[in-house]
This record gives sequence, structure tokens and C-alpha cells, in this order.
Amino acid sequence: MVVLLIIASASLNYYSRYLVIRHSDITKQIQVVRQGLKDMNRFVNLADLGLRGYIIKPEDSFLKPYHDAQDEYQANLDTLESYLLQQGYQNTQLITVSKTAINTYMQLLEEMAQLTEKQRMPEVMAIFEEDRGYAAWKVYSEFEKDVETFEDTIEKASVQSYQSAIRGVVIVQLLLLGIGVPILLHVIFRIRRDRLQRQQLFLQLDQSNRKYIFDDHENDETKGEETVIHDLTSSLEKAASFIKEIAQGNYTVDWEGLTADNQAYNQGNLAGELVLMREQMKQVKQADEQRLWTTEGEGKVAEISRTYQTDLTALGDHLIAYIVKYLKANQGGLFILNDEAEYDKHLSLIACYAYDKKKFEEKTIKVGQGLVGQAYLEQKTIRLKQIPENYVRITSGLGEATPGFLVIVPLKFNEEVLGVLEIASFHELASFEVDFLEQIGEIVASSVSIVRTNERTQELLAQAKEQTEEMRAQEEEMRQNMEEMQATQEQHERLQQELQENEKVLESKLEELEKARQQTEQIREAEKQRANEQIKSRTQMMEKATAKFKKREQELLEQLEAAQK
Repeated sequence: MVVLLIIASASLNYYSRYLVIRHSDITKQIQVVRQGLKDMNRFVNLADLGLRGYIIKPEDSFLKPYHDAQDEYQANLDTLESYLLQQGYQNTQLITVSKTAINTYMQLLEEMAQLTEKQRMPEVMAIFEEDRGYAAWKVYSEFEKDVETFEDTIEKASVQSYQSAIRGVVIVQLLLLGIGVPILLHVIFRIRRDRLQRQQLFLQLDQSNRKYIFDDHENDETKGEETVIHDLTSSLEKAASFIKEIAQGNYTVDWEGLTADNQAYNQGNLAGELVLMREQMKQVKQADEQRLWTTEGEGKVAEISRTYQTDLTALGDHLIAYIVKYLKANQGGLFILNDEAEYDKHLSLIACYAYDKKKFEEKTIKVGQGLVGQAYLEQKTIRLKQIPENYVRITSGLGEATPGFLVIVPLKFNEEVLGVLEIASFHELASFEVDFLEQIGEIVASSVSIVRTNERTQELLAQAKEQTEEMRAQEEEMRQNMEEMQATQEQHERLQQELQENEKVLESKLEELEKARQQTEQIREAEKQRANEQIKSRTQMMEKATAKFKKREQELLEQLEAAQK
């Protein structure tokens, strides 16, 4: 009998242990499957989030979540399939469809990453607009719901089987209690030991949750199994919610439960990494907004410069008005270098804008005098904070207003300073706003250079036109002189013809009129010499005028070429 009791007790103990282990294994499998489902969601979200960050700012560091997900999702998918088949999951077709949908979407993300690397952004945006991830999510969601239902069924059956078996064991133990106390005590000892192991398992699970996901820094050694599972599930839900908000562009989202007291304990886990990623993406977004702001401002300044490139005053008025308004400053002034006199170089205020109105002021500042002259001389930007009363009026040239922040930027073009831009504001300008002023300084300087070149060109053209009119007048005078010379030549020819006729008449009377002939010959030679001298004089005068005209024409061409350069 004792042997039978011992055998029965041993068998009962073995059966009880088998039930506990079997229930524990089933529970572990269920947890692994559910964790696999959540991990699959997390991997897809991480891959999608990493790719979106890479698209926003193409840096390899933003692809780390994407590469991590690509490296791990396939193994997780295979593990999930293996456990489901071990559990007797029958819907293998749904497994295949889900794997195909996930693999297809991950391959799509890989293609989008390659397109982004090649800077083929229109194709990437076209894929985004197709929203193929929704189809994959729909298939996987159906699979996830079906698996959850299957796991719930297994879990429920396991719990019911476990509870029924435990009840049977208790009944048998009560029957054997009177005659098998030693055996019962032994069984109780074994059950207690298994319970402690189970508690240790859940303690390790809680520690893993703190180490890898989120640590709320609440040391509670008496946490129950349900509490541990609830904390783990809650941490995963917080991670999913946090990732979803970031994916939707909400960079102000906070991790629920993360405070200053426990922040130090969440530096290397999932919560800390996601918060760090949020801060990085927030900085990227801010940098993009500043870059867009700068680009728009430069574009508008360039547009104004093109519109008023023939009128320096209008150019200055429109530029300073736009810059002051765009920076939300109080007042601004545009000083242009006047170097017409080498011994008297100075900066002239050509445009002033304050309090949303154009100001009509005339100011000149010597090179090196005050802040404006100093900025021109040193070719460096000057910033001043906490400006004393009347300091601007004394040194800046903008009047008697006392702003809280002053920035003076030299306008450089081809390493030559052509002027100075001065902006005063009651609020301090950010670094990117000061950088913007320095960047548009070259645009403004080049515009000033173009306007000055155009003005010089117009002056030279007017001068050339005036000189051309003078040359035309000289040409007309020369033409008249040529006509007079031609008339003189014709008169000379007529005289020669008359002399020849007289010679014929006098030939018959040579002997009688020798003296008269000699006199006539002298008259003819004198007239001929006088006519030749007139022709020679007129010819020399015309050659000198032509040489002078060609020389002046060459000088005008050289001046026009220099102005165009």
C-alpha cells in the first residue's frame, strides 16, 4: 500500500509538473508569437520611419533604424511562422500571403532608399502617393487578427486544461493527505519551487522591459505576473504611439511616463533612442525651415535687383524696405561708397527705412568713421547688443532711435566693398538671420556694381553721341571745302583753256608781241602756282581732319569697351 501510495504520489507529482511545464511552454510560445506580431509591426514602422528621415535629410545616420529593421524582420517572420506551425496553425495560406505582402513592402522601401540615394525624389514621392503600405498593412492586419484569435483559443484551452488538471490533483492530494502526508509535503515543495521559478521568469521579463524598452524607475519587487505583462504591453504601446506621432510629423510628442527623475535610466533603451531621434528630426525640420526662409529671401532680393538695375535710388529704397520687413526689424540704412574723388572717399546714405516708412535723410560718413566706416574698412560684420542711449545716433548714422540690437554688414563683390548695410532692431537677430544678411550682401553689392556700370555706360553713350554730332558737323564742313576746291580746280582748267586759245592767236604775232607773250606767260605761271598751292593746302587740311576723326573714333570705341567690361 505504501509502495502504491508512493507510486501514486510520484505519478501525481510528475503529472502536476508536466502540466505546469506544458502550460508554461504554451504560455511562452503564445508570448513569443504575440511579441513576434508586435515586433513585426515595430520593424515595419522603424523601416518606414528611418526611410522617411533619410528622405527628409539624406544622411546615412537616419537609415540606421531602417537597416536594423531590414536585418531583423526576416528572422522574426521565420520564427513567427515556425512557432505557428508548431502550435498547429492551419491557415498556412494566410501566412504565405502575409509574408509576401511584408517582403514586397520591405523591398519597396529598399527601392525607395536607392532612389533617394540617387536623388530621384519625384519617383519617391510618386511611390509615397500610391500608399502601397496600406495594402500590406491590410493583409498583415487580417493575419494578425486571425493569429490573435488562434492564440486566444490556445491560451484559453491551455488555462482551462491546466486549471482542470490542478483541481483533479488537489482532490487526489486531499484523498492521499491522510495516508500520504510525506508524499503531499514533497509535492507541495516541488510546486512551490516551480512557482518561484515562474516568479523569477517574470522578474527577468520585467528587468528586460526596463533595460530594452522603458524603465519607469519604480522598484517594486512584489509585482505580479499580470502587472509585469501589463507593464511590458504598456511600454510597447507607448513605443508604437510615439513612433506613429513622429511618422505623422509631430515632433513635440512626449513619451508618456518619461520624466526628469527617470530620464537618466532611459538613455540606451528604446525610449531613449526614440526621444533622441525625435530631437534630431526636430533639428532637421528647423534647419530646413531656416534654409527655405533664407532661399526665399535671397530670391526676392535678386528679383528686386533685376527690376531696378538702372536706378540706384529706387533699388536702394525697395531693397532696404524689403529687408527690414523680412527681418521684422525697426529700421535700416543702405550706405554706398562714393569714390569719385580719390582724396575724399565717403559712404553716402542712399536709402533709409524705419517704422514701416521710407525716411528722407542725407548722411555721409568718412571711411573708418563710426561703426559704418569701421565695418567698411575692416570688411567684417559688426554686431552690438544692449546699445546705450544715443549710441546709434552718435556712431551709426541711422538717427536718434536706440535699438536693442545692431548689425552692420559690408557689401562685398569680387573682394571689393561697395557699401554697408545697417539693420537695427529691438529684438536680437538669430545667427541664421545675420548669415542671411551676409549672403544677400554680395547680391546687393553686385546689383550696385551693375547699376553704376549702366550709369557710366549711359554717360559714355551720351558723350559718344555728342562727339558723333560734332564729327558729323566737321564732316559737313570738309565736304563744303572739297566742293570749293573742286570749283577752284574747274576755274583753273578754264583759265588754262583760255590761255591755250590765246597762245594760238598770238602765235602768228610772236615776233611782234614777244614782250606781250612773255608777260602773258608769267601771268599764266603765277595763276597756275597759286591754284596748285590752294589745292595742296586744301588737301592737307582734309587729311588732318580725317586723321583727327579716326583718332577720336578709336578713343570712343576704347571707352565703350572699357565700360562694357
